Amino acid sequence: MFKIKYLLPAFILALLLLIPAGVTADNNAANSLQIDIGGTPVSGPISKGDTIYEDRATPGPDHAGCANPDISIRAESDVARVRVGPEEDSCNIVVHALDLRANSLNADDPSAHYNIGTELGYKWKIEIIGKIVGVNSVDDLTKTTSRFTVKTATNTNSGDLFDGNNRYHSCWAKWLIPFWYYKVKKCDKSHDLDSSTYMYVDTKGTYTHTLVSAAGHSVRTRATARGNKPIDDAFRYLCTQSSKPTGSSLECDFTVTYLGYN
Repeated sequence: MFKIKYLLPAFILALLLLIPAGVTADNNAANSLQIDIGGTPVSGPISKGDTIYEDRATPGPDHAGCANPDISIRAESDVARVRVGPEEDSCNIVVHALDLRANSLNADDPSAHYNIGTELGYKWKIEIIGKIVGVNSVDDLTKTTSRFTVKTATNTNSGDLFDGNNRYHSCWAKWLIPFWYYKVKKCDKSHDLDSSTYMYVDTKGTYTHTLVSAAGHSVRTRATARGNKPIDDAFRYLCTQSSKPTGSSLECDFTVTYLGYN
């Protein structure tokens, strides 16, 4: 069943030599996953293999002539990886990969109960990587990363967040002769690790291609921790792209790692 129906005109040049490969993933629907295509929300639940945007145009080489709408992905820690991009033999946009976290985040650390001190807590590392990848995800063409650590007072509820630290922003582009001529044009960074209710690290990479101007694009990622939430709902991310190369996909990889009680 199609989620969104659109018919858009042919669009810009294709980027050559994006090589296909395969990816495997969980096929279960994800409760927290939200996707917008061209600013229009996709109706859920969303599963691997779903067609989430219909374009009746006939694709040319590397999907030249297909629509190339902006894509926005939001989810919580139950969604570890999602990849969205054009279908192999059509201009439709499909969910190519959807990996779900199997277990609860609740940190079971018996040693934690024997520690005392105002700065001690359950420590977590939150990281989101937004990638533009070649046809069928064989190549990472650009990567935008946001990461930080935060502590919570309990292992079941985030409560008041504290000790936000180790913020990390990265904008990376693949520069490799003779086919990949991507460069970082700009890397915008923002963060707030002082709030007790909402901490975040936000990174927006703007990328250019030396030979194909139409391959220029931007990718933004935001890793977020929210206070006073059940621990499985406390960590979430935003991952967006604008004007990606035709034929490529947006992949968002999210990890939440328990670093211990300290």
